[in-house]
Amino acid sequence: MKPLILFLFLLINFTMIFAQQPAWELVRSDFWGEIAIDPINPDIIYVSPHTPPAFGLYKSTDGGKTWVQYLTGYEGLGSVGIVIDPKNPQQLWLYGGEFTGIVRSENGGMTAVRADTGIYYDHHGYSVSAFAYDSKRRILYAGDLSAGGIYRSFSRGRRWQLVYGYDFGLRFNPIFFFVEQDSGWIYSGTAGHGLWRSKDLGVTWAPLDPKVLGGQPLGEPISFIAKVPNSHTLYATSKNGRVFKSYDLGENWNLASDATTDSSELSGGLLVSSLDTNYVFVGARGQFSAFYGGFIMSKNGGKSWMRYHSGFPQYDLRQYQVWAMTQPTDSRYILASMHFLIRDVSNADRYRIYKLSQIELLTSVKDNTSVSVTASYVLKPNYPNPFNAQTKIEFTVPQKDLIAIDVYNLNGKHVANLFNGQTNAGNHSVFWNGKNSKGGDSASGIYLYRLKAGKQFLIRKMLLIR
Repeated sequence: MKPLILFLFLLINFTMIFAQQPAWELVRSDFWGEIAIDPINPDIIYVSPHTPPAFGLYKSTDGGKTWVQYLTGYEGLGSVGIVIDPKNPQQLWLYGGEFTGIVRSENGGMTAVRADTGIYYDHHGYSVSAFAYDSKRRILYAGDLSAGGIYRSFSRGRRWQLVYGYDFGLRFNPIFFFVEQDSGWIYSGTAGHGLWRSKDLGVTWAPLDPKVLGGQPLGEPISFIAKVPNSHTLYATSKNGRVFKSYDLGENWNLASDATTDSSELSGGLLVSSLDTNYVFVGARGQFSAFYGGFIMSKNGGKSWMRYHSGFPQYDLRQYQVWAMTQPTDSRYILASMHFLIRDVSNADRYRIYKLSQIELLTSVKDNTSVSVTASYVLKPNYPNPFNAQTKIEFTVPQKDLIAIDVYNLNGKHVANLFNGQTNAGNHSVFWNGKNSKGGDSASGIYLYRLKAGKQFLIRKMLLIR
């Protein structure tokens, strides 16, 4: 049976009964700000608050349960971003917005030093709004929003060199940088000039698809960009509430959807899940109008969107603002920094950080019951789930029978056969080590495992994390 036909057959023959999906969990209620997660240890979280007197840097080593505040070297820095070296997580940079620069820490945030020598304060440097690290080539990039200068550092921020400014023909003001690590190409969102890209380490820049992204003055204000893992697919969001998609690293773009029916500004973060790349998450900033803020989610690659606010305070959704959003490298959860516009609540209610389990969200499935299978056949949840090295699958058959246990991906393609033969009545178990039928490692993601007994089937989901 061909994969697509098989997948449709599975959908027709099984009734998937979904459990109540997980709610957002409150992590911190007295500040909000920029968030970063250690690329090796997802329990280590950094937050640089925007609300006095909580300036400085907060660090949690237990997934947000407890926090330590660091102040040395962060005086006067109203951070608009945190970047961590993926090869050396003890090294991180915080960069500020208006009237502040850049600091660097080499001890996991405990102390910091200035790291903006060469960024000229007389006409640049006090509005570092764009910052990125090319870890493969060990190059830092910084962009100044107010004066439009783009800087580069080969010394971890000890010294900076202006490589592209108005004297070089710069025609846009950068509001963020995104580095595609394989190619080294740099992308820059702008405040009304579309999306731009440099292929030569920041020396020259060109607009991308101006007809779609508005690469002229007063064009589309691009707020975030994200890449689908192991592909050439990019997403971009605009403050005008639109979502764009490219399948060729930005050469050509299409409008994926217009989310303005739900949100006014898509400027609170953009994530693509590596567990299931059809899931895309965007943070929105509401207004006192018909538009909504908070958190919106797509399950179909950006074609349609839904608000997902379970667990948030029951305020008017138009008054939610997501300030920042991020996920660890394994996508096991999402962190969102929230700001509520409610004026008649305490600061502790207005500023919050929330956590949502992607694992629970993507695998929130109860017992699956086939319309044609008797109650005597049982396919149990695999354990552990999610898993890395190996997982155990248990099943029960009421009589001696020919049984097949197979694994499929979400596209219906066969991945592996775990058992194919005759079994006696009773309880049985098999194991899956994440290998495909050719002996290779299967990628991280959600898989279906199926029990087949004659013309009868049972199916469940499981999550593999590499």
